[in-house]
Amino acid sequence: MFDPLKISPAAQLNSAARFSPPVDAAVAGVSLLNIIRYALFHIVFALLGLGLVTSANSAPMPPVSGDIRGLWVNHALREKQKFAVWIDDCEGRLCGRIYWLKKPLAADGQPKQDAHNPDDTLRARSLCGLNILDGFHRVKQNSWAKGKLYNPLDGKTFDAAINLLQDGSISVRPYIGTPLFGKTLRWVRTQKTLPKCDSSS
Repeated sequence: MFDPLKISPAAQLNSAARFSPPVDAAVAGVSLLNIIRYALFHIVFALLGLGLVTSANSAPMPPVSGDIRGLWVNHALREKQKFAVWIDDCEGRLCGRIYWLKKPLAADGQPKQDAHNPDDTLRARSLCGLNILDGFHRVKQNSWAKGKLYNPLDGKTFDAAINLLQDGSISVRPYIGTPLFGKTLRWVRTQKTLPKCDSSS
């Protein structure tokens, strides 16, 4: 009696190969393509889960408002905050004045003054309320240029540009000649109430 269990494994494989129907090349190609598509789908799905790929249907980041008027402090870290500037509209251009100083008083207990101003007739004016930004006009939705920044620490005035960033902070870049030769300062909205410095205190 014929007993298939007594046929060697090699013989079984040869027999299966002889009786297996031929695989059409086109069918094989389609199957391979489906496998690739399946793998890519799961790869993209995994990346979406990690946040490395943005879906076409995902909500974009909300646009930043183009209004930068108000109070800005010079650093995000509270321990490094030294001054705050109030930016406002000045006859169609943006200007900014010193609103708050961490140390408003000089060593003699008097309000700090604009002691380094190149114009000696202005050196007695108080730093509190001093206008240090002037003449900025909007060039793009979130950009202002052709302004001036006055640095009371050395009495120098620089050309400057301001950009509102996506995170809500602003970059203030004073420069000489061209923005390539400058330094970018990052100011943030203050998260606490700051007392307005008093020039007469």
